[in-house]
Amino acid sequence: MNNGTYGLTKGQPSPTAIDRADQEHELDAVQMGLTIPGSTFLARGYVGHAQQLVALIDAGLQHVKDKRGFAFIEVISPCTTFNDNYPSWREMLANLDSEESYDSGNRATAIGNYAELIATGRMPSGLIYQGDASTFESATNVTAAEPMARQDLSLATNVDDYRKQMDRYAM
Repeated sequence: MNNGTYGLTKGQPSPTAIDRADQEHELDAVQMGLTIPGSTFLARGYVGHAQQLVALIDAGLQHVKDKRGFAFIEVISPCTTFNDNYPSWREMLANLDSEESYDSGNRATAIGNYAELIATGRMPSGLIYQGDASTFESATNVTAAEPMARQDLSLATNVDDYRKQMDRYAM
């Protein structure tokens, strides 16, 4: 959740605050996520667009459930007490879900479009990027019926699997 402020410190701007008085650039977690190969679901939702936000959260959870990689959803939620920026964020947001030509499946395109929007003072929202990555769970055939935390990882039970893993590193 991002509201650009530390509310408990009486409105001090956070590192994600836009137009900070000290003229530092804000930390953009979604933009940073685009540069991490393992992040395969990147989105930004806005509490003022509740239906879209619910759909993004559902899609992100399904993405992880399907073992397609790491999902990150930034939720923009203004602090109306210390930094009521509902009006400015409404104007700034560029809803990529409403653009039919936008391809959220291409990371390079997502990075380029993101940079263009930021350069013009806009903030991309909606599903920004969705791809696939090889996950540990898919590589080891972990099932939802038996989560990792409840598996028997003892040597006696898994000696053959451990040997296969070690053989991958043999020279």
